[in-house]
Amino acid sequence: MRLSVSHGVATRHLRPFLEDFNKLYPNVSFTIAGSGSINDVTSYKADIACVSGMHEGKDLMLLPRGRNIYVPVATPSYIKKFGMPTDPSDLTNFKALQFDGATRSRFKTMRSADRTVEIDQKHVMVIGSILGIKDFVLEDYGFCLDMPLFLCIDELLEKKLVPVLPGWACEPAPTYVACTQSAWRNKLNRVFIKYLQESFLAFFEAIETKAAPVWKLPFDDSPSNLRKDLSE
Repeated sequence: MRLSVSHGVATRHLRPFLEDFNKLYPNVSFTIAGSGSINDVTSYKADIACVSGMHEGKDLMLLPRGRNIYVPVATPSYIKKFGMPTDPSDLTNFKALQFDGATRSRFKTMRSADRTVEIDQKHVMVIGSILGIKDFVLEDYGFCLDMPLFLCIDELLEKKLVPVLPGWACEPAPTYVACTQSAWRNKLNRVFIKYLQESFLAFFEAIETKAAPVWKLPFDDSPSNLRKDLSE
């Protein structure tokens, strides 16, 4: 099976899913054939992709696998040296980093419980590698506006990173397992896609629960309950 997943997922989190699936289906082999872009399946570069955000296409199958939450983060040493940004309008006074790439476009707004504001892009450095941004942040270069929670949960719990912009965050993104209609007609593909969907649903739920003592989404007007939605 040819899989397309983002580099952040592939480097740490996908391997246990594949190993567990191989215990049930030992003759299945996998190739990482993309970086989590919907174009990888529509161009037939990959059979299955793990994508963020909704996508449209008459030949596409999209199975929800949870939501990706984004945390604005910095190191404690950066905050000690430069202070705590408390509002998106503070971007003019700090080095802010933001992701923009094939897997998702950069966020244009941030939200609090009662406000939505545009991000001042003139004062944001945009980088096409979320792992590169994480390295920059850990080296005290600046703070990240939109670090995926699953990529920074360990550092948050270990206090190597701390949330910034208290009460603010970018909008969560729904995530999907995607394939073409022709790939879906293959029985083994369907078995694996449903397995991957359930694995990621449990994964994202566990990440949010684990993060709750140190950070929660400051707004949640559309709580995720994908297991209930799927059963209906």
